[in-house]
Amino acid sequence: MVGLPQLFRAVRQVDVNPVGPGGLLDAFTNATDQFIRGQLYAETIMMQETLQFTGIDKALETQIIDFQNRMKGQATYFYDQIITGNYGYIVAVAGGYHMCALVTVTIDVTAGDIEIAASNDKARRSAASSYSMLADQAYDQSVVTATLATKVTSLDRSLAQYVVAYREALKVVEADLSSAAKTTLEEIETLRQAINQNLSDIVAGGEEVGGAVTNLIVGVLTEITKDKPSAPEKGSQAAKVSEGDSFGVLAIKAVATGASKLSQAEKDLNANNDKLAAAYQRLAQDQTMVAVAKAIEVQNDLFATMVPLAASASQDINVAFQTVEANLTGFSASITSVTDDNAAASLAKQAHRAEPQWAALNSELQEMKKMIIA
Repeated sequence: MVGLPQLFRAVRQVDVNPVGPGGLLDAFTNATDQFIRGQLYAETIMMQETLQFTGIDKALETQIIDFQNRMKGQATYFYDQIITGNYGYIVAVAGGYHMCALVTVTIDVTAGDIEIAASNDKARRSAASSYSMLADQAYDQSVVTATLATKVTSLDRSLAQYVVAYREALKVVEADLSSAAKTTLEEIETLRQAINQNLSDIVAGGEEVGGAVTNLIVGVLTEITKDKPSAPEKGSQAAKVSEGDSFGVLAIKAVATGASKLSQAEKDLNANNDKLAAAYQRLAQDQTMVAVAKAIEVQNDLFATMVPLAASASQDINVAFQTVEANLTGFSASITSVTDDNAAASLAKQAHRAEPQWAALNSELQEMKKMIIA
């Protein structure tokens, strides 16, 4: 998604309005990028068929299937718990726009009380109490996002164990491959990194929050067959292989919908996908099971690489809410201690100026929720 211009980002970061949302917009924007990609990666893993080859390298086949099953469980957990579960990302986003609504109401309701707070004890206590309650609400949201960050971090630790074990097993197999096959494996790794960057650019490059992901789908990248590794044409006899003799590798592709056109990042993604498919097929000519094993590794590495970024982004939201809590607590104290009409008017002005900032955050969060559950 398109961020605000760098200069404006810098200005917003030093904004000291104690009633404003501070860094919440930046934090939620970055987190939504990560979680949208996470959904796509998780979907690819969950939809991937379980390997059903028979009679080829039974030990490696067993390792592949075990790894697939473990990673499918982790991807399902990401969907069911990290995205939609209690203390999941959707709950965090909903809490964010609920906070926006409370702040807006509080600003409107307390405006008059703040202006006369210097000379009216009842108005001063009422306004100060209202902002103290807002600080409590920000604290509640910081608890939600801290819990989310803990859950994502826990998932990251689990994934790391599975991925490292699988990668080490593959290294043993790859060590005995020909130099040509090893060169192909290096190309596959380079393409994996490029595709990950393409997807990051696509998600971050939409004209609105999540806008570009509407062109992304999970589809078949290539089909690896036990006896005929070359990609069969649709309708050909080779395409009619029996179940258990072929393995359809899934990937995230870009497809223009309606009047939309593919961006350069989307075109680059498709081009790199084509190169990756060709590399898998070259490897499969002599090493069918290794090609399948590598395809599974690449799929899951994309998912595993995103998870720590999502954990860090969740923690950033938590920190932003803690800052909002501290600022609102300080603003409440300022109201309590105000003794001058000019100072009271200044406090009221600060509150009014924060209102459009919260309105903008609310609008963006509403769009984020639509995209994260699409």
